[in-house]
Amino acid sequence: MPFYVFAWLASISYGFESVIGKLTAKHAVKNPWMFNFVWSTFIFLLSVPLAIEADVGFPSNWESVLVVGLFYALANITFTLMFYFFDVSVIAPLYNLRIAFTAILAIPLLGEFLTVGQYILVGIMFAGAFAATLDESFSIKKIWRKALILALFAVLINALWGIFVKRAISENGYWEVTLWMMVIAQVLFMMTVPLFIKELGKVNRKQIGSLAAMALAGFIGTVMSIAAYGRNATITSVILSIPFA
Repeated sequence: MPFYVFAWLASISYGFESVIGKLTAKHAVKNPWMFNFVWSTFIFLLSVPLAIEADVGFPSNWESVLVVGLFYALANITFTLMFYFFDVSVIAPLYNLRIAFTAILAIPLLGEFLTVGQYILVGIMFAGAFAATLDESFSIKKIWRKALILALFAVLINALWGIFVKRAISENGYWEVTLWMMVIAQVLFMMTVPLFIKELGKVNRKQIGSLAAMALAGFIGTVMSIAAYGRNATITSVILSIPFA
């Protein structure tokens, strides 16, 4: 199947994930660290059966998988925190900056090059996707007041994750990267348990249901995006920046 089909499926799934995530942060889960841990755990649990069915093994190059796992963990944390700082209508245009980051970083890190015409098309899609999310409540001042540094860091981390996923898959294999990056991330997330341990006993069905639904959408998005990034990081980033949310 062409990589762009996976990219489109991932983009749509991430759109659902963003909307569900914002609703969950606003109405169900007030602690972002518990949100991130439970959500990420659900995604991990959904991945394990498929990885086993695919006869997943150990990575042949642990260094590349460790790097991807670190960026995956940081991407999840920053993505979660953004739900507590921004509206979805603001998150979407900020994440469109991923196109520029990926296109620039892919040159030295992956050796990917686009033609002048392709860069113009990337620029048009970037501007169009950004403009499509604007409304009367959007303003640069609003973004600045709401932690611009966090937003730019989140976008940069996502771009780097996509780039290093491509390298890791070429060295290890699809499921070896997908499963073990999640294992690494879950180990890192265990360090955040003290930040919400007292609230675990109060988790209700509404919270579990919201995070499970978000995890399902995110799981589909992650699996599809890794398959797409493994073939073309730049164009995949462009497609993933379409503001379905």
